Amino acid sequence: MAAGLTALAVGIDRAPLPVLLAAGLLAGLAQPMFSGGWTAQLSRLVGPERFARASALDSATYDVGGIAGPALAGAALFIDPRAPLVVCVAMMLARCRSWPARTSAGIAGGLVPRCGPTLAAGVRAVVGRPALRRITLLSTLQHAGMAGRTIAAPLIAIRLTGGPALAGGLLSVSAVSSLASSLLLTRRACR
Repeated sequence: MAAGLTALAVGIDRAPLPVLLAAGLLAGLAQPMFSGGWTAQLSRLVGPERFARASALDSATYDVGGIAGPALAGAALFIDPRAPLVVCVAMMLARCRSWPARTSAGIAGGLVPRCGPTLAAGVRAVVGRPALRRITLLSTLQHAGMAGRTIAAPLIAIRLTGGPALAGGLLSVSAVSSLASSLLLTRRACR
């Protein structure tokens, strides 16, 4: 993901569109690892008695990143138009350094050598279970909404202030709301 974003930052005003699209595709392929891959391993790292609290705390740290990241990127726009991408790359690299190299279960120990059968089994599990199908559909729609919000924030900022820097603030306000709900869930379980 860092490589794709770096290619975008370097080539944004001089590389041909197919190269930029390929860089965006490269960055996007790694997105699930950053947005949910680590979270999906929580049940292997903590026991069932601590899972609900660990999950809420994981969401809260994700939300803190959602507050700090856009704010830093917005502030970086005052330095240089490419600076937000540099901030993103630096934050991703810092996050990677915090992951364990390997656990007893081999969680973060590398890519699965044969991912085809694992991917097929995952698709069968999602398609075969109505509850999992519903949550997958809802989370897909949620991510589409997040993408729309991410695209709309700079446009709103430009319309209101004449520049995109306020977009970070708009995205951070949304993340503050998310953080508040995550912190609430660390104390109270909701249906």
